[in-house]
Amino acid sequence: MKTLFAKIFLWFFVAQVLIGVAMFAVGFSGRDAEIPGPVRQILSNELRLASTSAVLLAQNGKLGQFKRQSYNEDSPTRVFWRRGEGAWFFTGRRQPSEDESELLEQATKQNDFVWTRDENIWGGALAAYARNGQTIVVIRQIRRRTPSPWGFLDDIRRPEKRLRFGATLAMMALVCFALARYLTLPVERLRAATHRLREGDLSARVGFKTHSDELTSLGHDFDAMAARLEESAATERRLLGDISHELRSPLARLSVALDLVEQSRARAQRVGEPLPEAKYIAALDRIRRESGVLNELIGQLLELSRLESLARDGIALPAKEEVHLEAIVADVVADAQYEARGRGRDVELLENTPCVLSGVAALLRSALENVIRNAVRHTREGTHVEVALVCIGKESIVTVRDYGPGVPEELLQSLFRPFYRVHEGRDRESGGVGLGLSIADRALRVHGATIQASNVAEGGGLLVEIRIPLETEAIREPQSLSA
Repeated sequence: MKTLFAKIFLWFFVAQVLIGVAMFAVGFSGRDAEIPGPVRQILSNELRLASTSAVLLAQNGKLGQFKRQSYNEDSPTRVFWRRGEGAWFFTGRRQPSEDESELLEQATKQNDFVWTRDENIWGGALAAYARNGQTIVVIRQIRRRTPSPWGFLDDIRRPEKRLRFGATLAMMALVCFALARYLTLPVERLRAATHRLREGDLSARVGFKTHSDELTSLGHDFDAMAARLEESAATERRLLGDISHELRSPLARLSVALDLVEQSRARAQRVGEPLPEAKYIAALDRIRRESGVLNELIGQLLELSRLESLARDGIALPAKEEVHLEAIVADVVADAQYEARGRGRDVELLENTPCVLSGVAALLRSALENVIRNAVRHTREGTHVEVALVCIGKESIVTVRDYGPGVPEELLQSLFRPFYRVHEGRDRESGGVGLGLSIADRALRVHGATIQASNVAEGGGLLVEIRIPLETEAIREPQSLSA
């Protein structure tokens, strides 16, 4: 019995057989509790026949000649008679037993069949009246077999009983087979899907249609897990592609700058002239800018990876402390104003309500800084970014609005994906690498906070709303980069 199907089938089959045997045994041992109908019919016929014979003999004065015929002492038929209320006369030499005396009394009162039974006999009595005034009572007794819980096995020896017993076993086996198949089919499908997933097929699904029981619910959980794994794998592939693409561009520009310097140096050596200082300076500036881009990209990737580990692995928040959010907002806005004014833009702090919460100040500052700097990059020149902080109930709400071109509605949820850009050249021109909002999203998520983006109908631009609970608990359910 190495399969679950065989185990379930055999256990159910054996259980049904044992239950059937017990029911047969109980039924057979109790079926003689009352006088069976056929036995009662036989006794009735014999009592009528014997009573008629006894009445005829009594009318001819020959009742004492009544013979028991073929009946022996184990199955006696006795006749009792008397006149009026006199003493009873009887056939045979044995005196009436207590049971017979009770039957005589009941038969003379009821004028009908009277039945009796015990562990050893079935019996009946019938009273009749002769024309000469005699009261005649015939008593017939049959010795019964001792009940046995295994008596039904004797019935199986009969051909018709064997056929019925075999049909019963076949029906029980069919029911057990169907039940075992019903219980193990979901397990087999789940096992097949698990095997495919183990072999690397992330598209494997169990595909149960309903939630009818625990096994189908387990199948739905498996499908959800497999979908999450497939999505995570696809996201990782996409992220690796994005990273390689982002790294390739500055590296290629660095290589071009170095090649230009090398070509200029070789040309200058051939003609015996010194290398122009302007070309050296331009190449060094290009190398410096591209190195800065690489440094920023790698730093943001490391920060994103660290925040992702906090959310995915359930790592406790480092050094939770009492954070005055209004101080962080004011500090970040001041830094952003300096950057924005250098670009012909500005940042205005419309409202800054005091809010105290429990969290990690560095992570919250990083999140707010990335959101506000992103708004500064995309607001139109000559406009400003509006920042506001309010506390409502048990949460603080930070809003950041720019006056840029906005984002198509269907792309709003994708803004927080790593390396996502609404337009391919947009962030390159503004100096971003497409990770700022992703970092903000992860940093807020480990605080149980939410971040949403929406377009502003009046005046245009994008509005980012951050909601942070004042009491942050343990890290919420694990999320991945695909979230």
